[in-house]
This record gives sequence, structure tokens and C-alpha cells, in this order.
Amino acid sequence: MLFSDGEDQGGDSDAVSAAATIAQNAGVHIEAVGVGTADGTTVETDGYQLHTALNAEQLTAVAQATSGHYRSASDAEQLDDVASTINLRLTVAKQDVPLAGGFIAVALVLLAVGTLLTGVRTGRFV
Repeated sequence: MLFSDGEDQGGDSDAVSAAATIAQNAGVHIEAVGVGTADGTTVETDGYQLHTALNAEQLTAVAQATSGHYRSASDAEQLDDVASTINLRLTVAKQDVPLAGGFIAVALVLLAVGTLLTGVRTGRFV
């Protein structure tokens, strides 16, 4: 889930589309929530002032690129409504790991060697 105003202060819009492509290739669905208004406001934090405005197009593009959805929330009540409608889903995929059999075989060989060495050294098998 991405909470953002969608505004790019760095000026590198290619980085946003590259991140969306990476997320899409990894199978990540981004649910974007636009916070703020298109008119914007000036936010003061730690003595710094920053003008910010909602860029719904940017957030919509990121969400659509990853098969997610875009929703807008301009105040706390709308944010609560949006949060209750988002379906956080987890997909589990079974994948065969071809190296698992090899690791098991090596572990069994080491166990057998350890057993033999213990028997040779102590004269008994426990």
C-alpha cells in the first residue's frame, strides 16, 4: 500500500516508472492512496516549508502498472473509508526447489560418516 501525494520533488519521473516496472515484474500489486488535494498546501516541518499538491495521474499510473487500484483521500474520514475498502491479499505460490534433494543427500552422507567415525573411535554405536 502506497500513501503519497504523488508529487515528484526530485524531478526524475523515470525513477517512479522504473520502480513500478520492478514491482510489476516481482508480482507486487500496489494499492495507491492519494493524500491531499490538487490545489495543494504548504507544509512546515522542522523549520522547512514545502509546497505539496496531489498528483493523481502519477499515482494512478503506478497503481495501474502493477494491477493495483488508485483511491483518493483528502481528509481523515475519507482515509478511514479507503483503508476499510482495500483488500490486502497474500498470494502463496508453490515452487519446486531442485537443490533440496541434493542438500538432503549431502546431509544424510554427513550423518552416516559421523555415525561411522563415532563407532570407530568409541567402539560402540549409540
